[in-house]
Amino acid sequence: MTLVTFKIFVGFAFITIVVTNTMSKAFGGHGDNAPRAVPAHVQDTFIHQTKANASNSFNYEYSLLPGEDPVKKINENAFVTVSTDKKEYYQNDLVLVTYKMYSRLVDETSIYQMPSFTGFYSFKMRQPTDDDAVEYFRNKFYRVRTLYEILLVPFTTGKLTLSSMEVNCAVQFIRRTKQTAAKTNTLDELLDQIDEEESMPKIVQKIILKSEPVILEIHHLPTDQLPGFGGTVGQFMLRDSIAKPEFLVGEINKLELTLTGRGYSPITDTPKINWPSGFVVENIESKDNYDEQDFYAKGIKKITYFFSVNKEGDYTIPPSSFSYFDPAQTNYKPLHTNAYILHVKVRDGSSRSTHDQNRTPKKDGFFSKNFTTSKILLTIGVAVVILLSVLSLGRSFLRSEKNPEG
Repeated sequence: MTLVTFKIFVGFAFITIVVTNTMSKAFGGHGDNAPRAVPAHVQDTFIHQTKANASNSFNYEYSLLPGEDPVKKINENAFVTVSTDKKEYYQNDLVLVTYKMYSRLVDETSIYQMPSFTGFYSFKMRQPTDDDAVEYFRNKFYRVRTLYEILLVPFTTGKLTLSSMEVNCAVQFIRRTKQTAAKTNTLDELLDQIDEEESMPKIVQKIILKSEPVILEIHHLPTDQLPGFGGTVGQFMLRDSIAKPEFLVGEINKLELTLTGRGYSPITDTPKINWPSGFVVENIESKDNYDEQDFYAKGIKKITYFFSVNKEGDYTIPPSSFSYFDPAQTNYKPLHTNAYILHVKVRDGSSRSTHDQNRTPKKDGFFSKNFTTSKILLTIGVAVVILLSVLSLGRSFLRSEKNPEG
């Protein structure tokens, strides 16, 4: 029988806590009570040894001695942890939550009940892998698997509670008839013991491991906000560029702003551009692109302004301000765009502005070059009607002369 085989669905979590169905114990980041990661070569040795000794008397996790309680044994050899990097955050800060299963004997697990995250945005998450790690805790090695990871963003302040997650577990035990088993020093003795254990009665014990609620303290952002702040929290840099410094009246140009870094930025938080008179913003596009391998939301936010100008001339787009809050340094930091000088020209043969193009053209005579074809055709039509009317009147007059009354 394989020592640890996981069949895991997805789940949620928070704060470093060790929990069983009877009690929970908090993990710190240091000291003897903290789980310690095991180097890769030690992990390989441990996994090999646990597989080889799964039926050996050296390993009793799957063995129930007379009078031994299976529920108690599971609690002593399996637990769920939920962790974050700290307990206090600022509003709009990133909170990475990780659930892990530590076990020396659980055969099957599934998420029985997911926790809720009232007061948080579910910002991003990634699926856990099937790879197991090995960690050392309280003089024991444990197989460790990540059940679920999620990135949360608190949108309110105060004490926010992460409710419990419940994990359904099943373990198959061997019910021994003796208090101890003989040590196996040779291959024959090991094979004999395996045969003996195969004939022993088996029981399957099911249990729910339940985490305790976790409380996080979420602080208000400081009130000394800088101009241009709209809720962005993290560490960022700002780049900007203009597509064409010289372009034509009525032509679409674009200004691109690229915010790169790590953190959370609301989709509505964009730098406010002070457009000169005569500029028309046709459209604004905002796109987020995050690195799926970097769970702390490292990525790019790109804002593109599509604009045109309705009159020729030289224009200046002044610098714009944008600011964000850095939770690591607990202060606001400003970012600025560059100033841009733009040269707007007219097309050859065109009027000097789109406004001028809409004015009534000057007439240089009946067949002015600005006279449209429709107007010419209309004039010709009117002339023909008048001519026909004159001819008709003339013919009527001649008839009256030839045939006088009386």
